Amino acid sequence: MKLHNLLEDVVSETVNEIFDEESRERSQGFCTCFQCRLDVMCFVLNRLNPQYTVSSRGLAHRFSDYQDQLQTTADLVGLVNKGIQTVSATRRPQFAHDRTEVADLPEGPLFNFPVIEGKVLNGGTFEPLSDLTVSLRAEGKLVRMLDANWQNPYPLSEHTAGSFYFLPYPIKAGEVGATRSFDFELSIVDPRYEEFHHFIKVALASEATFTGKLHYQEAYRTADLILFPREEEEDSRE
Repeated sequence: MKLHNLLEDVVSETVNEIFDEESRERSQGFCTCFQCRLDVMCFVLNRLNPQYTVSSRGLAHRFSDYQDQLQTTADLVGLVNKGIQTVSATRRPQFAHDRTEVADLPEGPLFNFPVIEGKVLNGGTFEPLSDLTVSLRAEGKLVRMLDANWQNPYPLSEHTAGSFYFLPYPIKAGEVGATRSFDFELSIVDPRYEEFHHFIKVALASEATFTGKLHYQEAYRTADLILFPREEEEDSRE
């Protein structure tokens, strides 16, 4: 089993419960789109010390203990609410936050992609970077996203600590249960940093219809992308 941050599960479950309740009740009036959910999850996780485990038994045991502990306090819920307030006050203007359905979807069977997420860090300081764009490509071309709420290239924001998210448009499959691996390239080209390219492979099994794999636990998480500042060229000697 891979190294796993226990808090990702706890935070994801708590955020989704609060957002799902708001989707039903509309009592507080904040946006419940998936981008805002992810932004709030990032806000919370970046303010909590990670709780790592490497075994499935340890995961189950520690998740139960930690969940019980959190249920006795309002700390996590309070942090989520603070995240909602922060994200609501700085909502990304390029997203259609009220959209809940995707138009123009192909008929199944389909290869449904998970959210592809990662983080970009400065190789000199290992601090999250912002004011950059990350591109997701396949066969040299920008990958089509599910809808306008998912940008490609993706602009990094200081509000999400250098994190990026992509959700590729589903691809038709010949039959349900077909398997296929998709090769993607993550690239960053900025004059301040060395040009960066990172390749990933996403293996999928086709499904009967569009499933919208938007849950945080289903995301494909890349390794941290480390960018190094470009060295200034030495002045030529006369």
